[in-house]
Amino acid sequence: MTTFCLIHGSGQGPQGWKLLVEELERRGHRALTPAFDLSRTGEGAAWHAETLVEALKSCGQEPAEVVCVAHSASGMYLPLVAERWATPDSLPSGGRPTPGHQHHRTVSGRSVDVQSRVGWAEPDG
Repeated sequence: MTTFCLIHGSGQGPQGWKLLVEELERRGHRALTPAFDLSRTGEGAAWHAETLVEALKSCGQEPAEVVCVAHSASGMYLPLVAERWATPDSLPSGGRPTPGHQHHRTVSGRSVDVQSRVGWAEPDG
């Protein structure tokens, strides 16, 4: 079982992940869908990233056991979350996520592209 942290974009809330959450759970995975406090837009990215970090810390999983998936503009939070919560060996290829780069992670024998799309791909190789 893998835990996915699904980070919603600025134009939707956690409910935007409803169908994916249902499919992940049907496959035996767990999904977190933390919500941003959209009434506090002036707080800045670091403040909002803490919302995600707190959700991750309280989920009971280690960083290496969680795949974070960001939709649209919320991709800006991935490096901030990695800096505050992840360990270097829990990140794809041992590195920190950077804007504009795709990162792949193998989950249950399948490669998941965690930046450009959310879904299942054929296993690498």
